[in-house]
Amino acid sequence: MARTKKSRRQSVPRARKTALRATKATRELEELNRVGIALSETRDVEQLLDLILKKAREITAADAGSLYLVERGGASAEEGLRDPQLRFKLTQNDSVQFPFSEHTLPLTENSMAGHSALHGQVIELADAYRIPKARPFHFNAEFDQQAGYHTRSLITLPMKNGKGEVLGCCS
Repeated sequence: MARTKKSRRQSVPRARKTALRATKATRELEELNRVGIALSETRDVEQLLDLILKKAREITAADAGSLYLVERGGASAEEGLRDPQLRFKLTQNDSVQFPFSEHTLPLTENSMAGHSALHGQVIELADAYRIPKARPFHFNAEFDQQAGYHTRSLITLPMKNGKGEVLGCCS
């Protein structure tokens, strides 16, 4: 009889944890549905990108985030065909204010955003400053140094369209 009571006591916390996980998952799915509705109703690209980054940060409980868009090689009058690049389009940070200017960077495996965009893979790091040497990318600490910020963990998520093509990434 004592054994049965103990099992029931242990199952209550498990059931509670399972219920909490289910509730959280339901909330996240509802949020994604709201984002989907907003995406289908809104024609303002800047507003959509802001919403995408905001919701990605909410879902991952991130203090800060950046959004990069993949720009495929287009024609330039002076240069001919350009190599694909990433456009650093948007950033948000709840802890520090800093000047931001949109710019481009090469689409290579050297950066986490580039690697994620090229391979369509999620990159998850417990410590942004301790990336295993076997990984082809590095963490650019320039922002942390300039803004007096300290990035801890980091996740980079590729953004794909309905065909599975990577359009950009959130980091």
